[in-house]
Amino acid sequence: MGKNNSPFVSRRPFDSLRYKFSRITVSITLVVLFFAISISYLWGHRLLSSVILSNSQSITEILSFSLVQGLKEKCIDFQAYAKDVRILRAIQAANAFTQAMSISMREQYILDIDQQWISSSADSSLVQEYLLRDASEYLRYFTSKDDVLSEIFLTDQFGCLVATTDKTTDFYQADETWWKDSYNGGAGRVVIGDVEWNDASQEWVIPVSVPVRDKSNAVIGILKASIAVDRYFISLSQMRFGESGHVLILNDKGQVVFYEKSLSGQYQIPEGSEFFKSVSA
Repeated sequence: MGKNNSPFVSRRPFDSLRYKFSRITVSITLVVLFFAISISYLWGHRLLSSVILSNSQSITEILSFSLVQGLKEKCIDFQAYAKDVRILRAIQAANAFTQAMSISMREQYILDIDQQWISSSADSSLVQEYLLRDASEYLRYFTSKDDVLSEIFLTDQFGCLVATTDKTTDFYQADETWWKDSYNGGAGRVVIGDVEWNDASQEWVIPVSVPVRDKSNAVIGILKASIAVDRYFISLSQMRFGESGHVLILNDKGQVVFYEKSLSGQYQIPEGSEFFKSVSA
């Protein structure tokens, strides 16, 4: 084959200056586009997170207001329960029984019956005596009609159990902080306690204590009601944040007091975890 004497040298397309320039231009365009998409995604993600956070804060404020109003209404209900004649008669009879004892006899009686109560089962004759009282039946009517009520019980002015909807952990209550706060040295006051774990019912509850007063307005006993947290906040289980966000409520110790997915017993977020740090900030 003869030698090519053409003054023009044949080149492959990718060796041309135009192709190299085009390739550089396309590469730069792709890099810019990549960064543009990344920035847009990050900005959009932050915007979405900001919107979710803003909505969460608004929901929290509404929830807090609703909780306070709801508890105020419950307090009014409990104070009305405490004025019923069956409650007053039961407490007056219990007070007359313990007042007839000397101080030393009363102290020994309380010690003995408290130990006996703790060791007794719910179907024992001692516990059944209190569960079947008229005042207990009256209180049980309200727990059967109100889904959020876990239990209600009544004590006399010495802190001894008078009536109850369920077996309580202890018989004697006057050594408990909530009882002392509500009795208030005989002046009486309504006390809404912090969310606490109820060993008897095995659930988180909001305790509410109200003084029981006679016609002269003297405090003759204390009524305590426990509001079940999981039932009180049941509507929150329907809430969603994005595709996978859920609602849970923690106390100041990082313990989960409400979560739409049932958690058996007490569950605590590790204090050193990033989640705990973020919600505690």
